Amino acid sequence: MIKKSKLRYIWIVLAMHQIHASLEPTNTNMFSIDNFAGDKFSYQDYQKYLLGGAGLAIIGAGAYWWYKNSINLGTEYKPQIDDPVIQHQKRTFEESSKNSEFQKFVQHFSPPANLSAYLVPYERILYEQATVFNRLQDSKFVAKSTDLTRLIIAQRMNNYIKKKNYTSIGVPQKYIFLTGDVWTVIAEKIDETKNKPTIGLQQMMELTDIIETTGYSDFDDKNLMSDKNGKIFFIDTEDKSFISPIGKYNFGIIPGSKLRDEDTIALCKEKYINLNYFNQYLGRYGYLQKEDARNFLMQKINQLKIKYENSEETYTKITGATDLDDYNVNINALSEYIKPLIQSTRGLRAKPRNYFKK
Repeated sequence: MIKKSKLRYIWIVLAMHQIHASLEPTNTNMFSIDNFAGDKFSYQDYQKYLLGGAGLAIIGAGAYWWYKNSINLGTEYKPQIDDPVIQHQKRTFEESSKNSEFQKFVQHFSPPANLSAYLVPYERILYEQATVFNRLQDSKFVAKSTDLTRLIIAQRMNNYIKKKNYTSIGVPQKYIFLTGDVWTVIAEKIDETKNKPTIGLQQMMELTDIIETTGYSDFDDKNLMSDKNGKIFFIDTEDKSFISPIGKYNFGIIPGSKLRDEDTIALCKEKYINLNYFNQYLGRYGYLQKEDARNFLMQKINQLKIKYENSEETYTKITGATDLDDYNVNINALSEYIKPLIQSTRGLRAKPRNYFKK
């Protein structure tokens, strides 16, 4: 089938050809009465009349056809009601509207339209074999898990980084995306460099501050990544990635296996041990440090040790929203709703992935 754009091009060529032919000089006046009355009317003149009439007919028909089809030009490429992206948006709305706080949460963390349109064709792969999606070379995003605490804590960390105007550390942007009958966390993929950066004083100050403030403790090889500019990113941000009681600002919202039941605990011991783990991590995975950066880290560790030994700092658990939550959601109500959602898709208790096999 010839596309409408090509038909319009053919019509324009024919019209221009006809106009050019009508302007060509001729020795015969086609519109002279003498041509019809006598022997001046030749076979060539007859051809010109025939072709001229045909050309005018083509131009007229083309003009009418163009007019009729131009009426719908603005809506020609709009998605139809059965478009997969539209259908996915409808399902997302229906599933999220089961709880008002969760609906606001989904609206806040949903991916932008262009990313959503990119993800929809991969929905079944994300649902059944997310690792296959993560290996796609052209993808700038990865599927993390169904643990929605990753979203909340990643945003809190990013907001803290912005608040402090830090530039050498970061957290990948994360989104919520409905895959089948479960909610999946999609994260920005970091273009990781093989060469670890040499950490300077400013970067060390930023790293130790956010680790001490948030209680981040998931020090595994791939949980801190650096890009070609030397910026270091914190990758895993679910509850269990943070020490008990998960930070001064309550960076966790669902108690993990490390969370103790006491209302008041000695936080300095936790911070001291954790910063020691971070120091060991840097050496284990090849992060070089400038001398002033190294001295700063050791000084922070010694300060925490003194506080710990003298029991100078205690901590009382806090639940609910923090000053780093910049969206209007009742965190307590949200945590009660999403806790069973996370448990039903995690480990041995996870429900079978049969959505696309129905």
